[in-house]
Amino acid sequence: MVLLCRFNLLTENAQDLAKLMTLENGKPLNESMIEVTYGSSFVEWFAEEAKRVYGDIIPATVADRKILVVKQVSPALAVGCTVVLKPSELTPLTALAAAELALRAGLPPGVLNMVFGDAPAVGKAILESNQVRKITFTGSTAVGKLLMRGSADTVKKISLELGGNAPCIIFDDADVDVAVRGTVCIYDEFSKKLAEAVAKLKVGNGFDEGVSIGPLINENGLSKVRGARALPMHVVGLKVLKF
Repeated sequence: MVLLCRFNLLTENAQDLAKLMTLENGKPLNESMIEVTYGSSFVEWFAEEAKRVYGDIIPATVADRKILVVKQVSPALAVGCTVVLKPSELTPLTALAAAELALRAGLPPGVLNMVFGDAPAVGKAILESNQVRKITFTGSTAVGKLLMRGSADTVKKISLELGGNAPCIIFDDADVDVAVRGTVCIYDEFSKKLAEAVAKLKVGNGFDEGVSIGPLINENGLSKVRGARALPMHVVGLKVLKF
């Protein structure tokens, strides 16, 4: 009942959470709204999935996207585990607001714990703790390797979702007009249409109407993009499109 109550509160406060998300990371407001509503569905799903603990089998649909922190937190809460959550130091507010709604839903204090501050220091404490039995992390491959090595001493279970620059192959029989809406490839026809599609995108403040792309999170994010452009194109599969 607590998880279902939490789902209802997330749904009721979806607009405020979306605005907070756009405020702290800059993404377009409509995308933040989609992320909040889709993320909330994980809470509802795992609230019912928890019935499996006492043997009640229910239909299940596998989720294939990582939206909000609720995807990692909800299954742990559903089976009665406590959670220590370390959100990104760049975007902590949305996670904190979601945790506050969990308390309002009736989650006992101490079940969902928020930790803020220096990521390496927090990570070290979690890795060395014998009370933490499992770690889940979404982020860079480099940090994932550190967590995997650090988990060995205390034999922690670990779930990692790493990297964000996966390749995508478009075959010659594909519908290029459909693929160009969200995919990149090297064919001339595709590149031309992609450039035309990108030219129509509006970059700006995430709260402004019609904005398709918000700003990068910080100067480091901008440097990563510039660094990718500076590498040999065959290394990163990058082609600069002009329009």
